[in-house]
Amino acid sequence: MAKISSKAQAMPASAIRKLVPLADAAKANGTKVYHLNVGQPDIKSPQCALEAVRNNTLDHVSYTNSAGMIELRQGLVEKYYKKIGIDLTVPEILVTVAGSEAVDVALQVTCDAGDELIVMEPYYTNYNTFCFMNGITLKAVHTDIREGFSVPYDLPNKEAYCETCASIGMVLWNHRMNELCGDAKYADVLERSLYNGVLSGINLAGDRFFYVNPLESDGTHHRQEWYGCACVCRLGATV
Repeated sequence: MAKISSKAQAMPASAIRKLVPLADAAKANGTKVYHLNVGQPDIKSPQCALEAVRNNTLDHVSYTNSAGMIELRQGLVEKYYKKIGIDLTVPEILVTVAGSEAVDVALQVTCDAGDELIVMEPYYTNYNTFCFMNGITLKAVHTDIREGFSVPYDLPNKEAYCETCASIGMVLWNHRMNELCGDAKYADVLERSLYNGVLSGINLAGDRFFYVNPLESDGTHHRQEWYGCACVCRLGATV
């Protein structure tokens, strides 16, 4: 009788695969399912690529260069990597059949068994599987904009810190830069900071303040009379 190895039994299941039977059951019940979990692209394929497939005269598909088609690798160097400032040569590029395989190969090349890999949450779920397969310990770092540590442009309306004194600083700085340089871009930033940060950070009477100044509240976040760190109160008077 066939036996599943201990390693296979201990391997964490892909979160993506876990969703498949749930999606199938939902569809069977008439529920429309959007398969965002499998990363299905919604970008149209280039017409030239579709035409090449449609009009090909191949009678079989043979193996290509094990590192990837030379034309593709040359194109990646010239038309992609050079444009984004990465200095690579064709021999340094290895083409894989998909992104998951690329991650797996990269881990095997760069990590030894027993190493630790730091990733930021949320992360690609199959990191768990690839790390397990290669004896790597995955260390996930929780990202929270309220702690000032997150991915670029993560500014949720409710949790983003958006402190008022920072907006005041932006107004003062860009006011001086506009006077110095005469460039309207500084006036644009000044106006945006003034209307969206400074004015909302101070009440109409001018005696209560937001230090943390989010764009959204559930009704529990209120202006206060004074702060131990009183920069918002002091700087507000200068504006």
